Amino acid sequence: MNELNEILQVTSLSKVINTISLLKHRNMIVQNLKELVFNSVYKTNERDHIQKIVEDNFWLFGEQYNLVTKDEPFQNSLEKYITLLDGKKKVSKMDSNYKNKRLDIFMCKKRKEGKRIHNIIAELKNPKIKIGKKEYFQVDEYKRAVLSDAEFKSTHALWEIHLVGVDFARDGVIESFIESNKNHGEKNLVLNADGFKIYAKRWADIFDEFELTHDFLNEKLELEKKALIMNHENVVIKEARIEYASWLIKIKGLV
Repeated sequence: MNELNEILQVTSLSKVINTISLLKHRNMIVQNLKELVFNSVYKTNERDHIQKIVEDNFWLFGEQYNLVTKDEPFQNSLEKYITLLDGKKKVSKMDSNYKNKRLDIFMCKKRKEGKRIHNIIAELKNPKIKIGKKEYFQVDEYKRAVLSDAEFKSTHALWEIHLVGVDFARDGVIESFIESNKNHGEKNLVLNADGFKIYAKRWADIFDEFELTHDFLNEKLELEKKALIMNHENVVIKEARIEYASWLIKIKGLV
């Protein structure tokens, strides 16, 4: 709603049309990703297929983020993260058992309000793997890695880890964690502690979120486009009438 309001506050027909085109492009990306995730014919895996799409379209997890790393070890990610924030190249000596753990997608953005740094790690699973206890504790290790390193720690940093797969495992662990975190009022939240939030999501959840937002924005923008076109036409007609009236006055003066 805020993003739509900002667009309409400084609106012009070209901006609205460009935004509609952007939404159409994103919809095409989502439809292609759906095919890869749900259609077993493609024999999709996370590294060669899903990750390649997400690293070019990480708006799936939030707008206005900077991509820090893709499929790189924690230590490399830390070095690039510090460089991105401080603008200085730095070699990190990460003293952790997790320094060689590879992160699928790691991105961040600075928020001016409250001077916050918002970080997101996305862990993307092969469509054949169902998210359960093993996968949860894998991303919980990422949290421990961040908390174990002084250069990652910051009272200004907020961290989110998104664990994404086609479905949840039958062990019921994920559903149990989601149920116990319902009091926070956020869908798919499995942990909220130490400046960290961990979410476990099915791809269907991400696609549904996108389509609900996409359909709403597209409908409002189409209405705004029609209103702008009509307003433009009215202005042109009004100007033509004024010009015609002025011309008549001149003609009468000559007569």
